[in-house]
Amino acid sequence: MKTKVIMGFLAFWVSSSFAQFMTPHTINQDSTVFTSSFIAEWSGEKASIETYSIIGNNVFGKAIHLYPEPHLRQFEFYYNQDGSIREMDIQFYDLNNTSVPLETKSGYLPKRIKMVSNDEVVDFRSVDNEGEKQWLHNVKRMDFFGGWIPILAQWQWMTNKLKSGKLESNLKFLNYVIGDYNLDLKEKSKNELIFRSDISAPITFYIDNHGVIDSINALGSPWNYKIYKADAINIENFTEEFAKKEVIGDPSPRENFQSKIGNTKISIGYGRPSKRGRVIFGELVPFSQVWRTGAGVPTILTTNSDLNFDGIIIPKGTYNLFTIPTENNWTLIFNTEEGAWGSAHNSDFDFAKIPMKVERISNLIEKFKIDVKASLNGGELIMLWDNTKAYTNFKIDGN
Repeated sequence: MKTKVIMGFLAFWVSSSFAQFMTPHTINQDSTVFTSSFIAEWSGEKASIETYSIIGNNVFGKAIHLYPEPHLRQFEFYYNQDGSIREMDIQFYDLNNTSVPLETKSGYLPKRIKMVSNDEVVDFRSVDNEGEKQWLHNVKRMDFFGGWIPILAQWQWMTNKLKSGKLESNLKFLNYVIGDYNLDLKEKSKNELIFRSDISAPITFYIDNHGVIDSINALGSPWNYKIYKADAINIENFTEEFAKKEVIGDPSPRENFQSKIGNTKISIGYGRPSKRGRVIFGELVPFSQVWRTGAGVPTILTTNSDLNFDGIIIPKGTYNLFTIPTENNWTLIFNTEEGAWGSAHNSDFDFAKIPMKVERISNLIEKFKIDVKASLNGGELIMLWDNTKAYTNFKIDGN
C-alpha cells in the first residue's frame, strides 16, 4: 500500500481526477427500500444512534455520536455489483445546529470525507480547517471504511451480500490515514456471523431468520460497543439530548511510564481499558489469540540496554508488545514493525516470544496495568487486569 498526501485548496480543485467526484448518481425507483436504526452502548450508556436506508446498491443515512466528541454525520455509500464501495461521502455537522459543518474541538474529525475507487486506486479527499487533503491508496477495492466510529450500516450491507451468497473473498478494510487491512465475514451458525480483520478483535453479529442484524458484540474491538437494532429513529429528535451529554473521550486513556534500573531505562506506553463489570480473560480477551495488550495504538516498550529473558536476548531498541493469554500461561511477543496500528499484528515482524507465568489475585484490578519492578541484576515485567497477574523476569546484560 502506498499513500500520497496532497494539501491545499488549489490542489484539490485542479486535480485531474476531481471530475470523478461529480459523477451523478441514479437510483432505480423499483429498488426495495430497507430502513432501520442501530443504537450503540458504551459501558451501558447510549453513545450513538444511526438510522440508515439500503436502496439497491446504495446506503444512505445519518448518525449521532459522542466519540471522539459529540457530532452528527450524514453518509452516502455507492456500491459496485461485486459489493465493494465505489464512492463514499460523509459530512460532519454540529449537534447544536445540524446545518452547520462541525468545528472539531478534539482535533480528530474533519468536516467531510469523500472517496472514489477506480482503476485499482482508492482516492480519498478530506476537508478540515487546514484545507483539502488527498490520500491515494493503491489497492483494487475497498469493502469497509473504518475510523473512529464506523458507519454501522456497512455491516448490514455485508451481511446481505453474505446471506445472498455474493460476498467476495479477499475483502479490504480501509482507512485513509492508517492504511488497508484484510477482512472477512463468515457464518459461525445460522444466526451468528463473525467479522474479522487484521485491525480488530473478532466482532459477532447476531441475525434473525431474515438476515437482519439484531445485535452486534463489538467488545474488545477498537470501538468496544454493544449495538442493538431498533425501528427507524428520527435522528434529529435526539441531537439536543446528545449535545448536552458529556464527551465520552478516550475509554482507554494512554499511560506512559519509565522505570530505571541502574543505568537502564525502560519506557512503556500503553492504553488502559477498564473492566466495567465485564469478564476479561477468556471472553473480552479471548484465550489463545493475539491480544494488543492494552487498547488503542500499540503497546510500545523502549529499552536502552539489552534485556535477557532466561537466555532470550532482546537487544536495546523499541518494540511493540503483544501477548497471547491462556488460562494457565501467557506468551509475550516482541514485535519490530514500525508504524503498526491498534490490534493489527503482523507476525512477520515478531522478533521473540517469551513465556509468562500467571497467577490469580484476590483484589480485582479495574484498569489494565503494566509495571516494571527492579530486582537483583534485572527486573520483573508485570501485567495486571481483573483477577489476573501475568509476569516474567529478566536480567540486564552488563549489570
